[in-house]
Amino acid sequence: MIIIQNEINVKNILGFQDRKSEIKYRMLNYVVKYPISGGELILNTLTRGFVFIPTAELYSDSTIQYLINHWYMVEQDFNDDKLFKQYNSFCKLITPTIKYITSYVIFTTTECNARCFYCFEKGTTRMSMSLRTAGDVAQYIIRHCGGNKVTIKWFGGEPLYNVDVIDSIINTLHQNNIKFKSLMTSNGYLFNKELITKAVNVWNLCSCMITLDGTEKVYNRIKSYIYKGTNPFKIVLDNIKNLINNKIFVTIRLNVHSENMDDLFSLLDLLNNEFLDKKYLFIDPHPIYNCTGTKRDETVIVRNMIYDCTLALTKRIKELGFHNKASLNNRIVTNKCMADSNHGIGILPDGGICKCEHFEGTVIGSIYSKEINTDILNKCKERVLDYKECISCAYRPECIQLKICVANYECNDFWRTRRLNRIRQLMLNTYKQFVNKKKLEKEDDGTELQC
Repeated sequence: MIIIQNEINVKNILGFQDRKSEIKYRMLNYVVKYPISGGELILNTLTRGFVFIPTAELYSDSTIQYLINHWYMVEQDFNDDKLFKQYNSFCKLITPTIKYITSYVIFTTTECNARCFYCFEKGTTRMSMSLRTAGDVAQYIIRHCGGNKVTIKWFGGEPLYNVDVIDSIINTLHQNNIKFKSLMTSNGYLFNKELITKAVNVWNLCSCMITLDGTEKVYNRIKSYIYKGTNPFKIVLDNIKNLINNKIFVTIRLNVHSENMDDLFSLLDLLNNEFLDKKYLFIDPHPIYNCTGTKRDETVIVRNMIYDCTLALTKRIKELGFHNKASLNNRIVTNKCMADSNHGIGILPDGGICKCEHFEGTVIGSIYSKEINTDILNKCKERVLDYKECISCAYRPECIQLKICVANYECNDFWRTRRLNRIRQLMLNTYKQFVNKKKLEKEDDGTELQC
């Protein structure tokens, strides 16, 4: 069963691989297999092809023929590394140059109403965007988006600490008929019912990431909000419910560190009781490190404890149904993030242009100038050289690490396991969506689905 065809360039660049008689074949290094009930899911991370093979057909001649023709299998002595590099190079050459900027991360402020000990912006200059700058930002977007639909991610600090700026930019985009959607990273405290209604109907907010560091006592201590006499945990939890009730997807990020590891399992149980409908809710555990959120200054023992806890949380999240509901796509991965993208930038409160949400060292210019610091721009795109393990790694076509990235990680068992869990979940999601769609189609025409 073909779920996703090979990416369109595969046929143009690689063509179909002929099967040779009396030659032994093996799976390409860039193939991920996932046995499930009734058969096996097989994903080619290089070509983006994705198939389901029923158990009875796994080793049939027709299956082997298809897998060879479509580059899931190669000759025993085939050079996978050479294929990857050549195909990757061709894809870069034929990828159209993007002339317009259609993705923006807008820092409404670097001020915040919380005082998390691990904040990466600790020590940076606190500033908020003025309404005048907001107007200039909106005009900058209009000039540089080429009339295309725009994605805006509101960021901070706490972006809701400066709602007037969001309103100003959004209203100008509406007035100029610029289509857009909004995302947001927020601590969630300032979302009230009125603001959520505006977020849906005016801001076109479709998703929001909110961090929960633990149950009530732990969360309130770590967040250390500036407000007195309130219960921030309860307020944020209620706001998450209201966001979900308004069909805004919420990702609850669990920052896993030495201060909260045990408590996060209690938090999952609490969330499971609070949120029976998990359609719009996804929980994502992420390891962070002492004080900075990125710097590896924990001991190896503590770091490994954080890793083990993160994997255990991931397993529990899947059991409870809070896992990622996204699906695979057949797009070739050509860049990692905004930093090495030609169509995305960040805009700081003073109008500065940066290439990373962790903006220090990545400011390349300003909305008030046409000059761009090409040295910094090129530095943002520099990639980490392959590790020796990369050559035979199934995730290599999807894995890009940038030298400038503060979140770079060494390739170890934890990160490989985490990536495998993520890819397998995407494979399973995609398969289930495909089967359900086919089932509905068969029901419509009165026939039965045969898998």
